[in-house]
Amino acid sequence: MVQLGALEFHIWGSREGHLETPDRIVFDLDPAPDVRWADVRTAAVRLRNDLSRRGLESLLMTSGGKGLHVVVPLRPEADWSDVKRFSRDVAEDLVRRYPQKYVASMSKSKRPGKVFIDHFRNGRGATAIAPYSLRARDGAPVATPLAWNELGKTAGGGVWTAARVLRRLRSRPDPWAGADKLGRQRLPGAYR
Repeated sequence: MVQLGALEFHIWGSREGHLETPDRIVFDLDPAPDVRWADVRTAAVRLRNDLSRRGLESLLMTSGGKGLHVVVPLRPEADWSDVKRFSRDVAEDLVRRYPQKYVASMSKSKRPGKVFIDHFRNGRGATAIAPYSLRARDGAPVATPLAWNELGKTAGGGVWTAARVLRRLRSRPDPWAGADKLGRQRLPGAYR
């Protein structure tokens, strides 16, 4: 891929051994240009808390762009339609509770002043940026896994460069190390 000049790597929510049963859910928190970074961080925390109330732990990653990704590792047993329905219901629930802050529709006209909770990355064939992938943007920022306690110290979705990420990984462990244990999580019963 490097010889072809590829910078960005986008991956499915399933793996080769179980293509029809996703092993992760991705929520892409994509702010409109007029939304403050603090509001994106708040959205991530609210989403994390909502998922936790539903019995699911989540991981956090900068997108390498303007936003954040909240990722839920799963046991690969539910099919695409169940995972898609669950992610849509979670996003729409947050929109119902905070209609002035969030939108779950792809319609650009509804996004000004809001964070788009993109749940559409959870359908068959949809992709999301891979952890540690460079982005084809000015400065080639990196989609960077974070520990939840780093969120308050993170200044934006595109602040990590390749050099910064390499220094970071030399000085401390990958914040997602051991996250494979979360892969035993299951969707709530109504979605399986």
